[in-house]
Amino acid sequence: MDALIDLMTNATSDEELGRIVAENVLSFDQKMWMRFASRSDAASASADKTKIMETASKCMRLVEAM
Repeated sequence: MDALIDLMTNATSDEELGRIVAENVLSFDQKMWMRFASRSDAASASADKTKIMETASKCMRLVEAM
């Protein structure tokens, strides 16, 4: 789960993020969303916390659209 979150967080474009989400759409269950929240809470830097939550929001929109 963490490797997938890292991959999505480090995506260089929205198109790349969309491709990653599409390839892993079945991974987006309650545990995945809880892990996003846990990682955000544990982030020490404000920028890291913001990046994780922005990625989670984008992923949520993409999953809902699918």
